Amino acid sequence: MNLFKSLGLILCISVFMFACQSENKEGQQSENDAEALIEDAEAMLEEATEQVTDMTTSEAKSARGQVKAISEANDEGMTMLTVSHEAIPDFMKAMQMDFKAESQDAQGLKEGDKISFEMVKTENGFRIQNIEKLPADTDLELADMM
Repeated sequence: MNLFKSLGLILCISVFMFACQSENKEGQQSENDAEALIEDAEAMLEEATEQVTDMTTSEAKSARGQVKAISEANDEGMTMLTVSHEAIPDFMKAMQMDFKAESQDAQGLKEGDKISFEMVKTENGFRIQNIEKLPADTDLELADMM
């Protein structure tokens, strides 16, 4: 799942930052900062895992977001969409994720389009369906991306 890859990347970055920090006079402050970063990353991973685990396979969650990237349809007729989505109450924070979508559902979409959709958990990650374009002036509360 791309969510787990993202959180794993956060954990790796935290470890890297720990390794690259120069020691100060006692060396203790740098070590404490790095340990705090690692603990934060582990907590984020645990929270995301709990959220994803709580969603049943057939349950759909409504969301809104903005298309960031679109890939070509694969042999199975699925298109990969990278979407920055708003927070989904009681389920997931605002973030950017990759979703599979039926190519016919993604037809006519382009980067920058604002959309509403339903997110469905599958055995192989998340799929989005019932995609509808929103007006270009729609205000979205998206996560700040680094």
